[in-house]
Amino acid sequence: MKRIRNGINCSVGPGNVDLSHIRPIEVVVRGSSREDFESALHKFKSLFQHERIVGQLKEKSAYEKPSIKKRRKIREARDRAVMANIRENMIKSGEWDRIQKKRAQKKIKREEKRAEVLDV
Repeated sequence: MKRIRNGINCSVGPGNVDLSHIRPIEVVVRGSSREDFESALHKFKSLFQHERIVGQLKEKSAYEKPSIKKRRKIREARDRAVMANIRENMIKSGEWDRIQKKRAQKKIKREEKRAEVLDV
């Protein structure tokens, strides 16, 4: 039985993936120069990655045994704990603040550069 919603096949069964929960992403390219296209492509890739579409597709496309799911969740929790410990040590040593300042400076430079490009 096929169900069509917004032009997307939403039928669920062996080999079918329900994509109805994924929002479509649209990037409009204005201008004809190659730099515009490259920046639009970069923006599309970052949006695609931010939305975690590929991960959701992989997750929904195959059955994950409960034991493997449990191991994966334990591994992810362990990784989060390790990263939290590293972050805590960086905060104690003052390295975290240096990194945050450096990121803020890079962001300001990027915004200034973008403003220059838009003004020209």
